[in-house]
Amino acid sequence: MYCSLIRPVLEYASPVWHCGLTGVLSNEVESVQKRCMRIILPHLSYSDAIAVAGLERLSARRETAVIKLFNDIKKETHILHSLLQLDQLNQVWQRVTTIVQTEES
Repeated sequence: MYCSLIRPVLEYASPVWHCGLTGVLSNEVESVQKRCMRIILPHLSYSDAIAVAGLERLSARRETAVIKLFNDIKKETHILHSLLQLDQLNQVWQRVTTIVQTEES
């Protein structure tokens, strides 16, 4: 129920807004999943609950979605590819990898 009704709302258009999230806002989004896991698996910690449920942190899912979208846009067949210029492409890629590395720390 959570994966089909609640998580899609939390992740709607996340590749677009993920990079603009502050740490506080990211934690707010994650707190919804934490609350759901407490309801579904109240006897487990959040880390254990998402492992048992076969889920991952929402921030990790957003990072994956951003990287996938960016790699798709780099393909010449993508509708948004023409909006990227080579120098801009490298700058955006540097920013995405920096954000991902910062959040992993």
